[in-house]
Amino acid sequence: MSHFFRSEISSEIMQEMNEAFIKPYLRSLPLRREQQFLETFSLFQYHLNDVAFNLNSEAQTFGNNSEKEYFDFTDAEKNQFQSIQEEEKDLMLSVRWHLKPEQSKKKMSPILEIYSGLYEYFSDYCKLVANYLSSLDNPFYFTAEYTTKWKNYTMSMQIIGSILKEFSSAVNEGYNLRFKEHSGLPDFSIWRMMTKIWHEEVFSVLEKKMLASFELSFESYLSQFSTKIQGHIDEEIIPKELIQASDFEITTSISEFWQSVVDMGFNERTITSLTFTDMSEIKPISSFWFAAKELVERCCKSVTEAPQIRPSLKFEQIVEYTDLIESIIPFKTFPELQEVLLEAQFNIIANFIAEKKNESIESISKLITGEDVKSMLEFVHSEEIECKYPALLQHIKHFQSNAENFEEVKLHRETQKSKYLLQSTVKNCRVQMLLVNYNNQMDLSSLEESKI
Repeated sequence: MSHFFRSEISSEIMQEMNEAFIKPYLRSLPLRREQQFLETFSLFQYHLNDVAFNLNSEAQTFGNNSEKEYFDFTDAEKNQFQSIQEEEKDLMLSVRWHLKPEQSKKKMSPILEIYSGLYEYFSDYCKLVANYLSSLDNPFYFTAEYTTKWKNYTMSMQIIGSILKEFSSAVNEGYNLRFKEHSGLPDFSIWRMMTKIWHEEVFSVLEKKMLASFELSFESYLSQFSTKIQGHIDEEIIPKELIQASDFEITTSISEFWQSVVDMGFNERTITSLTFTDMSEIKPISSFWFAAKELVERCCKSVTEAPQIRPSLKFEQIVEYTDLIESIIPFKTFPELQEVLLEAQFNIIANFIAEKKNESIESISKLITGEDVKSMLEFVHSEEIECKYPALLQHIKHFQSNAENFEEVKLHRETQKSKYLLQSTVKNCRVQMLLVNYNNQMDLSSLEESKI
């Protein structure tokens, strides 16, 4: 960058960007109105909240530099910066949509050279992170370190976006002047450029390892914190020194890792639908979604089908699983997990009743759900049941309460989705999805389809 930026600022810019990676810090939060708060679960999602409501994150000031202006272009520099040769038109489109720059031995226009330098700078950093994470063998340490690196990177992209806000502005102005026939949304931004590079150089490279490590850590977590039925604790996954540490630290670490995966599936346009989107249909979240669901189903099956465990203890174990799992994955974003756990609770009670009462499954269902209160009370207060399953009435009421909560969550999600579809002005066509999703690469032929 030093060959184009004024010498007195080029070294300062590089120093500030290096500092942003070495010592990232949380930015000062912008002022918000009440309606500008979305329900989010991670730092990156919080950032998308700001972008969604046009609280331009790259225009905000940060930390101790709140009174500092990094640099501005002079008129002459703007003219030079935005001068694009006709043969560079396709390259300019690549810059605008955060594509990997093509290598060229020819001297390029300043905007292309600066972008190429920034892309290489961010890519090199991400490759170093990926190499470091690849070297970690322990699944829990790996997921914890991935989350830490991603959170730091999120802070860094906000800081660097502020440093390079004039560059982003110049890219958007130059593009809008020369390519009026093409879509102008979303704007070019440093944070989006850095996110796409992270997805390409870190997430995509490590995705298989992330999935395997999450499954092992999540399963070990459920075994470790299960008090009703003591499971096998694999100290090779969650090391002994961590098992003895705060429960909150382990829970938070796995929960934050889950949200770091969710981060890759949402952008500033879709973040408003976070709490009612079917994540089984969103890449790259879907593979983790199915893995989590299959793990919970497997855990429930191991409990419900265990002949040596009393029904009351089985039920209490599933209730404990419910609390542990929701601490990692909020049911409001993943109600299918709650449904699996509810089904397990229902089956435990239904199987017990079926052994004692010769009734159809329909009659048993009415007894459990509260449709036949009289029969339910007569059954649970019988001498045999009070002796063999004294907590049955309490467990039935617990199931009913959870079932009501589940229905409320489903209704709330459906209501939110209906409002979103009515209010949304975004046409979710294939091209627009290519433009905003981090896991897609826009090709120039597809871009032609976005012409206005």
